[in-house]
Amino acid sequence: PGDPRPLSWFRSRYQPAAFTARGDTLYVADSFAGIYITDISDPGKPAEAGTVDTGGDIVGWLTIESDTLYAVGEKLWIYDLGTPHEPSLLAEIALPDYTGKALPAGDFLIAFDLRDASDDTSELFLIDVSDPENPAVGVDIVEELGLFDFAISGTTLATFSDAAALFFDITDPTAP
Repeated sequence: PGDPRPLSWFRSRYQPAAFTARGDTLYVADSFAGIYITDISDPGKPAEAGTVDTGGDIVGWLTIESDTLYAVGEKLWIYDLGTPHEPSLLAEIALPDYTGKALPAGDFLIAFDLRDASDDTSELFLIDVSDPENPAVGVDIVEELGLFDFAISGTTLATFSDAAALFFDITDPTAP
């Protein structure tokens, strides 16, 4: 389309950090304010459908795998989306430090953590979510100077730093 125009808009309460959608439902991580749930079945008239309180803790990334919503930031929150507008909390655990992103890889989340800003070393680490009610933070799998993002495609993990893109086989995420 030559001239796309917005169908509608809605105002965030604080500072949106991330969003993801499943079906007709949009989930917005609103930094300190929790997660807002918006019904987008009519994109011209989005309607607030609910909220999830994260106790004032920062949420910086959301991802959905099947019927599970993963929210990361200062903690990891795992929600069952069986009822999309009323997510049910399955687990909440502290993370080693602020986590900026997490992506599913089989029974794990691969999570991005900028732990040591003094030397610009970033790490990717595993979170075992094979039992969503009892997640466990695992080992660091990649430590890289200047790491600023990563992506997963099938069984390939790509990391991006100031100097290069590196690729890892994550058929077994515990041994990339």
